[in-house]
Amino acid sequence: MTNKEFESWLTKDEDELVNYIVIDITRHVSTLNSSDSNFYGYAILPSDYYSSANAPTIVTAFNFESDISTENKKEAYYRYSVDEWANYYHDGFESSNKELELIYKTFISTQSFENYVEAYNEKLNSAYMTSLTRLKENGVFSDDKYLIIWLSDSRDNIMSQSAKAFNTPEIYKQYASEFE
Repeated sequence: MTNKEFESWLTKDEDELVNYIVIDITRHVSTLNSSDSNFYGYAILPSDYYSSANAPTIVTAFNFESDISTENKKEAYYRYSVDEWANYYHDGFESSNKELELIYKTFISTQSFENYVEAYNEKLNSAYMTSLTRLKENGVFSDDKYLIIWLSDSRDNIMSQSAKAFNTPEIYKQYASEFE
């Protein structure tokens, strides 16, 4: 793929990826809800864009009030830091991950793809943001659920952007008190 073709590709929406993510996460959350679990937080953990030599994949995490130890219940860090959560889910995202692999192959086929890492990351982040927006609009997540796109050991802007976009002002304020 030439750089011009890639630049054109970057401007296109990733509707298929968004649809797969919405379907896969809806199915996962439905399974959680059918087991009468009452999780308070849910996160998409995309692969680390900068250090991975493979196609990105999706992992999700969720946490229950009971997963926070008694001595840490009042600390925002333990509530909102996905790195501290107990439940990580790696399965059930085959459709999303297959589409991510196709996107990755398109990306690495580009001449001088190293020059487009930021644009590639922004394209994926946009798809994750759109996916969570649709999930909220579809009622998969209620307003009292903490939602975030989380990159471990990072201060990537997508974390703050998603925390602000998908949470109530009160939840966002608690998140921001620890992470901004």
